[in-house]
Amino acid sequence: MRFMIKKFYKKEINKILLTLKNDGIVLIDNLKSKNDIIRLSKKIGRIYFHPHSNHNGITYINNKGIDNRRVDSGFKNNKLLLHTDRGITEGGKPPKYLILYCRTQSRKGGENILSDGYKFIKSIKKYKYLYNYLRNNNKLIYNNGIEIYKKSIIKKIKQNYILRIYLDKRVVKNSLFYKNIKLISHILYSHSVKIKLKKNQAIILNNWRWIHGRDSFYGNREILRILIK
Repeated sequence: MRFMIKKFYKKEINKILLTLKNDGIVLIDNLKSKNDIIRLSKKIGRIYFHPHSNHNGITYINNKGIDNRRVDSGFKNNKLLLHTDRGITEGGKPPKYLILYCRTQSRKGGENILSDGYKFIKSIKKYKYLYNYLRNNNKLIYNNGIEIYKKSIIKKIKQNYILRIYLDKRVVKNSLFYKNIKLISHILYSHSVKIKLKKNQAIILNNWRWIHGRDSFYGNREILRILIK
């Protein structure tokens, strides 16, 4: 669903929240500045602050030239594999919503890759042994050198699911997840779409449901990210 924000009226925000509840994804037009994205974020929920964000909760995602051997390679211009934001750094629940606002788009590449986690769950249930493992695992799956994660990848809370997916160097190589990573990747990417944000566009994702990544890009590209609890 696509919306054009005009005055941040309550009616507009309620429509956005309803769409997020049903579909988990919203495209927003007509955001003119970082102040607009901060204002919108506060209407959605409580801004989540973390080591990569500034005092407003904004993370500036551009080509900072960070060593590609690190897991935070989103700050380069390389392809970014599908993942959940702050999926293993939160002991409880990751931030529920993710906003990506395009300040400058690259001349080539830079499309966001978005995979519907609910469709992934429906497909992975066909592989009962793997689905049960992702639901009930208590063995080490992710390790980024700082945090380790030994809990379930798919967690059901009432009628909702929370997914914690990474397809990068965090995956421990002797885990069943790693042994099936080609199958998991295939299913995720088969349920994915690509969106190239235009200047002053933003996309809001349910971070529990939608797994996101990015194509490599050439040229100047700056995306502002805010996470929301």
